[in-house]
Amino acid sequence: MAGTQHPGRYTGARFRRALMFFLVGRGAQALTFLLLTLLLVRVLPVREYGAYMAVWGMVELMVPLSSFGLLEATRRFLPMLAQGGSRQAVLPFVRGVVAFRLLMLLAWAAVLWLCWPAAMRFIGLEAHELGGPLAAAGAIAVICAVPAFRFVGEMLESLLEQKWSQGLHAALPLVRMAAVAALLFGGALQLPLLLLVDAALALAFLLASLLALASKLREIPDGAPATVRFREVFDFAWHMTGVNLLQATGSVGTLRLLVARFLGLEVAAMFAFIQQLLLMVGRYMPAQVLGSVVRPMLAARHARGEHGTVIDALALLWKANVMVLVVWLAAVGVSGEALMAQASGGRFTETGPVLLLMLLGLGATTQGQTISLCMQLYGLTRPLRTQSLLFLLVPLAVVLGSRWGLTGVAAGIALAHGLKNTFSVWWLRRQGIHIGYDVGALLRLALAMAVAVALSAALHAVLGPWWALALLGLLTVAAMICCKPLRESEFAIVSGVFKGRLARLSGWLRPLVHVERKGAT
Repeated sequence: MAGTQHPGRYTGARFRRALMFFLVGRGAQALTFLLLTLLLVRVLPVREYGAYMAVWGMVELMVPLSSFGLLEATRRFLPMLAQGGSRQAVLPFVRGVVAFRLLMLLAWAAVLWLCWPAAMRFIGLEAHELGGPLAAAGAIAVICAVPAFRFVGEMLESLLEQKWSQGLHAALPLVRMAAVAALLFGGALQLPLLLLVDAALALAFLLASLLALASKLREIPDGAPATVRFREVFDFAWHMTGVNLLQATGSVGTLRLLVARFLGLEVAAMFAFIQQLLLMVGRYMPAQVLGSVVRPMLAARHARGEHGTVIDALALLWKANVMVLVVWLAAVGVSGEALMAQASGGRFTETGPVLLLMLLGLGATTQGQTISLCMQLYGLTRPLRTQSLLFLLVPLAVVLGSRWGLTGVAAGIALAHGLKNTFSVWWLRRQGIHIGYDVGALLRLALAMAVAVALSAALHAVLGPWWALALLGLLTVAAMICCKPLRESEFAIVSGVFKGRLARLSGWLRPLVHVERKGAT
């Protein structure tokens, strides 16, 4: 890449401001997404809910299918171009990738229109069950407009414009929830009309995100037209295209459609409901939460040759992921099944083993995102594409595990992702890239949480799930303080991120730091 490098848009102050908007926005998204999920599962019949979630499963599947490496290329190259602060460097790249992504989605929309009856039969529906051609057009519009909206949001995030990105993403489920409530109280809540409303909202929010992106691009000052070579971007995107297509075979949408195919729409409804709740959990796992904000900063640091900083940050993301996963596993082990029954209005019961296994699969998936981020930062896109062949294990595990019902499916998913991650970590170490794993600290935390689970489960048997979770929360804080899972070097990274108005957050983590004695033998 040519051009002068200077702090530009990616200063510490802008990063911390973006992080603040990101945390607040993700909190708002969590609330609106949870309320929408709980509303839909209660107002739609089980079969219609399964069919509706199958359509949204196609949305999740379309994200990797339509990417062709553009999402990853944007995440890598847009921060590099914007680093120089030149509109002439950024505009041609943004226009090109947005135009190409929209063209690809229009092509997929045409394919879906031609294949819609076959797609519905695959999940156990006849096309007329979702309504006439207008409802089918609405469903296809949702399937293609939502990935485009998310893509533009990722571009805003790559420019550290978290205020607009998070605001729009938090508002969409809120407006959808209001629309569902209006249809319900108006006595017009039918699946075809719901799909049309979703389509109108998705297209409106896509337009709003494009206008926000255009506005932020106009704010970038004129300057030298620093560029990246087209060949460099093309090679990166081409390698990531194979990764995207292989990732699609193990995506959330693919799994949901396969469950509908092999276990029926009623079972798929329960699977989708658990997926929706775990998707919310996954969005707030550290690798996902901080990954979106940290990625452009790490890309800028890597471009300046600060490899030690990059590796240390990746190791911290890995550890933070495991810490949060252990807490969630404890909560599900204590009261997960009872709370799931309450959340679904009594529709889905006896979900404990499935929920635990799917949570393990979620943990493996998010750790895989950290590995993928590492390989992308170091330009290892061709090996990443090759290793993505292991994603084919996931749908195979679903098909084989379906013989044992939903429990077998969840176990197969967790095992497949675990095997893929194990191989990837082994391969990275062979290349001399060592992401440090503080096994001792995590084992201490796991043992302490096991004691907390035992005590909380005993209280659950006497007083019920809410009191048990309250006790588990207190015991979790005590376990974190006693085990002190953070190293001083890791706390230094966190303190460097949380400054200014966010400095209090790093202060709350100080009791979790293990202080090593100097000169100890």
